Amino acid sequence: MAVDARAVAHASRRGAPAVVTRRRLLRLAMGAAAVVSGAADPRAPRRPALDVDLARYPPGATASVTGRAYEERRRPSAADTPLVGASVTLLPRSETLLARLAALKAGARDSTASYRGAVAAMKTAMDDLGHVLRDADAARLIVTGTADATGRFSFDVPPGAWVLLGWHAAFIDTPSAAAPRRERQMYRLEAPLEGYRAVNLWLRDFSVGAGGREAFELTDRNVWFSGVEEVKRTGAGR
Repeated sequence: MAVDARAVAHASRRGAPAVVTRRRLLRLAMGAAAVVSGAADPRAPRRPALDVDLARYPPGATASVTGRAYEERRRPSAADTPLVGASVTLLPRSETLLARLAALKAGARDSTASYRGAVAAMKTAMDDLGHVLRDADAARLIVTGTADATGRFSFDVPPGAWVLLGWHAAFIDTPSAAAPRRERQMYRLEAPLEGYRAVNLWLRDFSVGAGGREAFELTDRNVWFSGVEEVKRTGAGR
């Protein structure tokens, strides 16, 4: 922001005499810069306002949320395959979050680009709610964990309305030339990528009372959304 010394001097003559020095101009310029820098950056991500009534999640009282993540057996004589390390997150029920996730799921059908970006956008929606909860000193309502060696998970949470989000990813190498054309187009990789993760997402919207218990079965047959995440050539996170 430019400061016109002549304008400052002219203004000073209308009142008490003032001397416009180089130092004064510098202070004025620094003050103007501070105002400008304090303004919202239009490029910064805009997070939605918190739409959760925190009073409905009283501290002290608890409820139990348990479950199991697994692939169902393919033969009666076989055993289910636990999805070891599947990520499970519980967040207080947010209409904004549910609407964003539903829109991303529906929009993933619009184009290959939308499909390939849906998983990352869904994680961003979750992170946005996490940020506003932390800003409201409600980090205790962000509950995360992973499935153990048997695919089981368990949490103690305040009673209330919750959203459970489960994630499981498996690394897949770059589709070969022998793969079907549709698959090669869907997972076409741009350098410097080497493959992708096939990601399954489970979503459960539920309420539980004080002392209550909710149990969930997350299987390969009741996935809420299946998407992909691209993996960089370094192989990190494989």
